[in-house]
Amino acid sequence: MTKNVTDILFYFFFKYIKRNCIEEHANLASVHNELENNFLIGLLPSTTTRCWLGVQDAVEEGQWLWSDGTPYDYSNWCSNEPNNLNVENCGEINWSSDRCWNDASCSTSMGYVCAKDSNLVLWCLIMSHSWNDL
Repeated sequence: MTKNVTDILFYFFFKYIKRNCIEEHANLASVHNELENNFLIGLLPSTTTRCWLGVQDAVEEGQWLWSDGTPYDYSNWCSNEPNNLNVENCGEINWSSDRCWNDASCSTSMGYVCAKDSNLVLWCLIMSHSWNDL
């Protein structure tokens, strides 16, 4: 299997943001139900803040996986998403006025959501790093 430039850049960027989450004793956020999804959206600073989640389909097109290894058992894709327009292998939250998910090009610059369980309470940290920080 030959990797294209986007896949290679995603691999390095994904490792970079995942490392930053791990430094916070967290991981890129995975979402497993509507309550978690709404909780994450409620933490965003504005209705236009877009952030990466830990969901990707870089292994096989259309087969979405969570970076923390948990089951992919919930999604909140916007209408007609994911659509892989111009090779979109990364998932973001808060895409539209519907505040749903979108698949986007992994080279898109935006923050990302780290999350961890602490005493059964999910908390999130919106990181400000992006492609421009590499």
